[in-house]
Amino acid sequence: MKSLLVKGCIFILVISFAQTVSGQQKAIFSQYMFLPSAINPAFAGTDNAFRVTLSARQQWVGYTGAPNTQTFSALTSLKNERTFVGGQLVRDQIGEVLTENNGQAILAQSINLTEKNKFTVGINAGISQLSDSYAELYQQSPLSASDPLFFNQNRTLVNIGWGMLIHSQRWYAGLSSPQFKYLDEKNSAGSKQPCLRSHYFAMAGYVFGQTDAFKIKPNFLFKYVDGAPVQADFNCSVLLQEKFWIGASYRSFDSLNLVMQLTIHQNWQLGYAYDFPVTALSHTTSGTHELMLQMRFPGKNKQILKCYF
Repeated sequence: MKSLLVKGCIFILVISFAQTVSGQQKAIFSQYMFLPSAINPAFAGTDNAFRVTLSARQQWVGYTGAPNTQTFSALTSLKNERTFVGGQLVRDQIGEVLTENNGQAILAQSINLTEKNKFTVGINAGISQLSDSYAELYQQSPLSASDPLFFNQNRTLVNIGWGMLIHSQRWYAGLSSPQFKYLDEKNSAGSKQPCLRSHYFAMAGYVFGQTDAFKIKPNFLFKYVDGAPVQADFNCSVLLQEKFWIGASYRSFDSLNLVMQLTIHQNWQLGYAYDFPVTALSHTTSGTHELMLQMRFPGKNKQILKCYF
């Protein structure tokens, strides 16, 4: 069984990188180390509590048409505590015109490699609804009534993604493509809707320290999108008294980030990230704000898996 799972994951990985799929940039998350299932569905299999997570991101505050993103996810394990299911809703506003509403179902399966180490695979599948409002934005233009480029358009796509993860309580390493394949409806000639590209992620993290007073956790994330340079995100966070995370990140070609998370009541975590751009945008914006609230409900008969991500 383990051999078949490993071979299947290798097959998925090979055909994924062989695909050439058109695409656009997806939402960015600075708190990916606390919200990893957004970029790798296999992370759904690392916590068997019922988890509800809400997040909101306002990018480039003060910049007209800046992106903003809201997410809601719910994940839990089934009775065997090796199969995990859930769903995720995302609303992504891109500029003053484009909006994407996305709903995904997530399924993950975990197996024991050793007493402490696990291997988890996950898939996600759902529907994205893309819409624009060019007609409203450019209604004063003399071309808006005749040029099809100024007409409002809507597009529905089916998205399929995958992820794999090797992990223990203290470390993880994974590969994923949560936006792997889009099944697009046919568009009329001359459609201005941008194509959607596959996104690929490689990620890892490790927690150092044995006492409850102090632990340190470096994380890294690499993202590849066809037609764009590889983007790297390096983070290092400190955990104090098992309650408060604070850390800093550098995202290449983009920003310096401050990341914090506080356990406010047992299994309730509140997170905040502030991004300061290191590009020319630093002259026109005061930065990016990202909030996250996560609630865990262990359940009466579940032996909760403790991990640091």
